[in-house]
Amino acid sequence: MDSLSCPICDSGIETTNHSLWFCSLATTVWQRVFVWLDLPSPSPSNLRDLYFWLDDIHISSSRKSILEVICGVTLWSLWNFRNEMIFGTCPPRRSTLFDKIVDCSYRWYCSRNKLSSISWNNWLQNPLVVPTL
Repeated sequence: MDSLSCPICDSGIETTNHSLWFCSLATTVWQRVFVWLDLPSPSPSNLRDLYFWLDDIHISSSRKSILEVICGVTLWSLWNFRNEMIFGTCPPRRSTLFDKIVDCSYRWYCSRNKLSSISWNNWLQNPLVVPTL
C-alpha cells in the first residue's frame, strides 16, 4: 500500500472502524439507510456498538430480523466497496452503493425467509412498515 490514508475519502487513517463508520462515504450511507427505514440514526463506532443497538431496539422480532439483514448487507457493501477501490481494476461507483444495499438486502432476506410475503415495492418504501390492506 502506498499510503495509510483511507482510499475512499483520503481524510483519515484507514482502519476497519474508519472504513465502516467514520469515512465520509460510510457516514453518508448509514444516514441514508436509516432515513429509508425511518429510524433515528444510531452512532455506533464499531461492530459491538451496532449489535448492542440492535439488541436494545424495541421492535418485533420479524422487523428486527429485517434490520439485522440490512445492517449486515450495509457492512458487507461498505467493505466490498473499499476492497474494490484498492484491488479492483476500475473504481466502484458511489452513486450505486445505496441501491445495491437495498437490492442485495431484499434478495438476502427473501432467500433466508421463504415464508416472507414482503413485496419488492414495500421493501423499496420501507421494509419495516407493514402495509395496511
